[in-house]
Amino acid sequence: MKNAMLGERGHSKLVPLVSVFLLGACFCAVVVLGKSWLEFSPMKVEVEVPSNKEAEQNYGNPVLTPYVNVAFSVARTDPLGPFPNDTTMQWNYMFANAGGAFDMGTGVFTAPVGGTYYFSWNGQKRSNTNDMALYLEINGAGQAGIYEDNWNGGGGIFTPTLNPGNAQSDMVVHLYPGDRVHLRLNDEAYPYSTSFGKYTGFTGFLLFADF
Repeated sequence: MKNAMLGERGHSKLVPLVSVFLLGACFCAVVVLGKSWLEFSPMKVEVEVPSNKEAEQNYGNPVLTPYVNVAFSVARTDPLGPFPNDTTMQWNYMFANAGGAFDMGTGVFTAPVGGTYYFSWNGQKRSNTNDMALYLEINGAGQAGIYEDNWNGGGGIFTPTLNPGNAQSDMVVHLYPGDRVHLRLNDEAYPYSTSFGKYTGFTGFLLFADF
């Protein structure tokens, strides 16, 4: 009888100890598993994606932006001219207009930021009566040009020809915000182009900004 009572007392003391041990083990497991989840679970980061400026471009109302991603490339799909007076070269095909600084309606590029820019222009003359001349102007002041008369010459005798004659030039120049750049087509000039060849074109882009 005495031994039975001692056995029951020992058992009653063992139950709380086992309960404390189990609770401690559960707590440790929660801590370890929770730490592992924090270490290995991916963090959710909210990323703001800027709007697509290219989608906002249009020919009549260019979108001027302060961004340094500025580049355009335009061309003709048919001949232009000749005109009785000098005129701003007009374009009817756009390859790109990143930053929206080129206005297809006026044929003028307006620098959105100050910086160093690169410009390139080319043209083809295929007329037996008219020359081809295109001059780059900044704020109305001539900078450089291309010219092609495409005349055959030999023995001091020059005769016009319909064979294609191509000319191209480029330049690097510094512009201030708001400076206007375009190509001037000389009077009686006749630059030739087609929808397939696009032989007459104008390209420019920002190399690096001032800021």
